[in-house]
Amino acid sequence: MADATTSTSGLAGRCLARRKIVAGTALTGVLATFAWGGAALAQSTYDVVISGTETAPIDMDTRSPGGGILHLEQGGSISVTSDTENAINTSTSNAWEFQIDGTLRADGTASGIASHTDDTVRVGSTGVVESPNGGAAIYNGWSGMTVENSGRISSDKFSIMVANGTLSLTNNAGATIEGTVQVASGGTSSIIDNYGSISGRDGRAALSLAGEATIYNREGATMSSEYNAITASSGVGHLENAGSLTSTNTEYVGSAAAAFYKSGTIVNSSTGTMSADIGAWIGNWYELTSTKGTLTNEGTITGKSHYGALFNNLTDASLTNSGMLRGVNEGAIFAGVTNSEITNSGTITGSRGLYFMNSDYAGTGHASITNSGTIEGTDTYALGKASGINYDLTLDTGSNLIGQVQADSGDTLTLKGTGSEDEDLKGFGTLTMAGSAWTLSGEVQADALNVSSGSLTLTGTDLSFGSIALTDAAELIVNGSFNSSGATTVASGSRFGGSGTVGETTVQSGGILSPGNSIGTLNVTGDVTFDAGSFYEVETDPTGTSSDKTIASGNVVINGGTVQHIGFDGTYDPSATYRILEGGTGLTGAFDSVTSDYAFLDPSLVYDRDNYTVDLKLLRNDISFSDKVGTTNQRAVAAVSEAAGHGNAVFDAAAFLPDDAAVLGAAFDSLSGEVHASLQSSLVENTDLLRTTLGQRLRSFGANGGPQAEGSVTRAATGADMLRAAAAPEVWAESFGSWDRKDGNDNAAALREDTSGLLVGADMTTSEGTQLGVFAGYGRTELNVPDRASSATADSFHIGAYGARSYVAGAGLLSLRGGASYSLSDVDSDRTVAVGALTGAQTANYHAGTAQVFGEASWSVDLGQAEVEPFAGLAWVGLDTDGFTEAGGAAALAGQSQDMSTLFTTLGTRVSAQIEVGALPLEITGALGWRHAYGDVTPFSTASFEGGAAFTVEGAPVVRDAVLLEAGASLALSDTTHLTVGYKGQIGDNAREQALTLRLSARF
Repeated sequence: MADATTSTSGLAGRCLARRKIVAGTALTGVLATFAWGGAALAQSTYDVVISGTETAPIDMDTRSPGGGILHLEQGGSISVTSDTENAINTSTSNAWEFQIDGTLRADGTASGIASHTDDTVRVGSTGVVESPNGGAAIYNGWSGMTVENSGRISSDKFSIMVANGTLSLTNNAGATIEGTVQVASGGTSSIIDNYGSISGRDGRAALSLAGEATIYNREGATMSSEYNAITASSGVGHLENAGSLTSTNTEYVGSAAAAFYKSGTIVNSSTGTMSADIGAWIGNWYELTSTKGTLTNEGTITGKSHYGALFNNLTDASLTNSGMLRGVNEGAIFAGVTNSEITNSGTITGSRGLYFMNSDYAGTGHASITNSGTIEGTDTYALGKASGINYDLTLDTGSNLIGQVQADSGDTLTLKGTGSEDEDLKGFGTLTMAGSAWTLSGEVQADALNVSSGSLTLTGTDLSFGSIALTDAAELIVNGSFNSSGATTVASGSRFGGSGTVGETTVQSGGILSPGNSIGTLNVTGDVTFDAGSFYEVETDPTGTSSDKTIASGNVVINGGTVQHIGFDGTYDPSATYRILEGGTGLTGAFDSVTSDYAFLDPSLVYDRDNYTVDLKLLRNDISFSDKVGTTNQRAVAAVSEAAGHGNAVFDAAAFLPDDAAVLGAAFDSLSGEVHASLQSSLVENTDLLRTTLGQRLRSFGANGGPQAEGSVTRAATGADMLRAAAAPEVWAESFGSWDRKDGNDNAAALREDTSGLLVGADMTTSEGTQLGVFAGYGRTELNVPDRASSATADSFHIGAYGARSYVAGAGLLSLRGGASYSLSDVDSDRTVAVGALTGAQTANYHAGTAQVFGEASWSVDLGQAEVEPFAGLAWVGLDTDGFTEAGGAAALAGQSQDMSTLFTTLGTRVSAQIEVGALPLEITGALGWRHAYGDVTPFSTASFEGGAAFTVEGAPVVRDAVLLEAGASLALSDTTHLTVGYKGQIGDNAREQALTLRLSARF
């Protein structure tokens, strides 16, 4: 024996001991406490610490019959070569705890650690337990054990084997277990919690578990094997996988990432992957188990050679997939399963997507399938089955089937939500529409079609049903090759439209039959019956005499109801007759009424009892166009449109407008050319921009005849100082822009107007103190009337002259200012007409001339820090617009020349003050006023359609009363140069205008 040491210390009358031992040292009569992982373990009777090297087998029962704790320290080792003796062995009922931080190796076919009763093995991060030559690294043969691994446990066969009892295994992150973890047939249960890596060797599973098995494979963890990654052979298994389960060798046909051979639950989370010959396997080939197998997949499951998922010989099976489930053969196969429930919102794909088959133990079965994802059969069936299997298939929003769907009369198909499907859906016993909107464009066949809600549209080339029933507020639209041999019932609130052939048809009270779905014919084999309160909806073609039609081989039985005519846009022939019903053997009864959606046409029915037909005629009623519209402009246009008569394009388009007040009003407004009138008021009001600019310029002269700040009043005392001396000529330039919004009124539409431009001028002061000047400029106005689909631009060229004179008047200064201008505008207009079938753009180009004369009197008073100037202004504006001829078709207008004469008065007060910015004088001004308009404030446009009478419409009016707001600032850059900015706002009834100006002036 090498050295042996013992140390003791007292604790509450008991003895704690620490012994360092080598081969053969016996420990007796001591009490020890051992700490592992930073936490104190429960006190045990013995504590054995090995820090050196041990080569002989250790029999813990011989050395310490009462059980205890063995600690193999880091750097220590136990290495035993034996085929008969385990490296560490326990056989009594006393429990042992093993803390392995060193290396434990069994080189023979015996085990590394062979425990007996509820032992615990903890392998630290530096610990290794290995048995490379056929023995188990850790073995328990009696009542189970607990293993926690943070290091490495390795065997060429079984890393951990429990022959009886329960295994509780935790494999921590970074830890590895090499070799099968097995709970043999005598085992009762196991709990496996893996954060690290577990791999099988020599063709064995990573986990092979008998009894009840609960397995957690955490995110980032792996389990792999050449065969099954997990095998649960006899009990019910429960697996939650967030990591990776892999079978690495496809030579093992039938290997699975997880195989539960009795039953169980597999949950593969969004981060989980399972890959093997068979991705997931629940059930048994050799017997029918009266249990349930459940697979929930949110991640990826791959069957590399066979199936993504296999359920076999189960009473119940459940598959819920929101991830990717794929197999080379089937995405999922159900073999010998009595009841299957499949819910898919992800992707299931294989040569056959879902397949249901019999087995030697179950010859029939039923499946319930709900799909809102993709089910794909890359070779044949998206859904396939053997005889004796029936299923209920529900397609919900998001559903996508790729491949054939195999069905027979025992199967049902239900549509929910919204969607479309172009695969063939044939052979079903019942097809039920219970969603909101579906379109099926493949071949569709069923013994019975029930449309209980929403709208179902069928467009396939082979549509065949036994009976058809529409209930509630459902709608069926058929546009394909349609045939139904059984009875068709259209219940209250439902609507059936389409072409094809149906059996005996009854339209119940509140139901709607609409043959054609656009112009087409519905054939009825047998009688067609319209109950009282039913509706028969037909469309007619304005270009000819074709219409929707129902042809019955038997009787047409009409017990009342209403024919509803729906017309296409177009111009109808008032003399046309449209065949809408035809019987083969008889015609009885009559409809209660016939209606149309036209405002100016009345439909009538013609019954031919001898030939069993019903025809529809459209006749002009006695309602005038103008009776159906509300505004002055609309009535004016409606009257001349009606007077044009049949054959005139405008009349024909208007005559077939629907009886809808909004549509009628918009149509006649579209024809009116209102934009031409509204442009006139814009041109009149835009003259204010010139008056504002020139007024600011005239107020910019000082008492000595020199220029002063923008808007300033002469700061002088009284008497001769107020007389102006002659001043050198001065030139100036001013840019301006304004934004105008008018809300319109009950007659004319709202408009938006943007104007910008530039004026240049020159002026001087005479020796008598009179200011005189001239100016010229250019401006562009863009007018938009959205509600009339109209716009116009006016490019205007301005010329004019202005002048001013000031006089001493008491304590202030009386100033008289005035001017005159003329503007020539080049106008381009564009409007879009939309009246039923009559549409197109109408354009015109013409000229307008605007003249104005204006004057202002003001009296300014110097209050020391500020100057106040009450004022009164008067302006006259005269506008003349040329006649015009629009280009664009039948709705083009020929407009007459127009003129306006408008007078404006303005009352208000200006205030100004002067401060210094650095060494430069800055003049700040403001004004508040009221403007009133007299004379022509409502613009008119008189025009006519080609060959028609003239009519007059009104445009958006000139604002009659408006509040004026002005603000400005002028900076004297030098004695001869000034920079001025100004703002002006006008707020009137339903109108707002804002303008900005920028002027630079210089004196020579």
